[in-house]
Amino acid sequence: MQNTQEMVTYFGQIAAARRAHGAEDLITALVESEVDGESLEEWEILGFCILLLIAGNETTTNLMGNMLNVLVEHPNLWQSLREDRGLVETVIEETLRYESPVQQLFRVATRDVEVSGVKIAEGDMVTVFFGAANRDPQEFANPDEFRLDRDLRSHVSFGMGIHYCLGAPLARAEAKISLNAFLDRFPVLTRGQAPAVRQTASPVVFGFQQLPLVLENGRL
Repeated sequence: MQNTQEMVTYFGQIAAARRAHGAEDLITALVESEVDGESLEEWEILGFCILLLIAGNETTTNLMGNMLNVLVEHPNLWQSLREDRGLVETVIEETLRYESPVQQLFRVATRDVEVSGVKIAEGDMVTVFFGAANRDPQEFANPDEFRLDRDLRSHVSFGMGIHYCLGAPLARAEAKISLNAFLDRFPVLTRGQAPAVRQTASPVVFGFQQLPLVLENGRL
């Protein structure tokens, strides 16, 4: 909560500065924008900034970390990727399924409903576990295995419907560009001496607090 409050204060100061002296950036666009003739309220601007910072940064960072963690366990796959870049997008999609960067999000039921025999009342808080859905054995055979021969169109790492992640194309592009850059430059990927440590500060995201890796360029 302290971190969140500091972030609110920081963005509040930036928004005030942009109102006084605009710049060619997103926050200026937010403070100057109007919807049906009305400006956005302060909480809307600050909420947008915080959401964009977290959703556009932490999730993709965890995707990259989770992907490199999988690949360091499969050295033959690293070499296969270097030789056949057509596998890169499949590796990204299987990482999204296998170690979903967003494990859960919260929703509020808009009506009474029954799911698998469980009654959910209008107004109830519901936790949607995307990570569990992506390991559903009814949808993915041997779900605890990392495989490239799956039909990955049904993974739900980016959500679905009206809540589907707006940043999904950007996240995929960032992961593809980054992984290809690593593959271009480093023939060998191995673990560092220090242990990998998963983050435990948030139950929502799945990633690393630290992930020591050794990237070798093959030069003496």
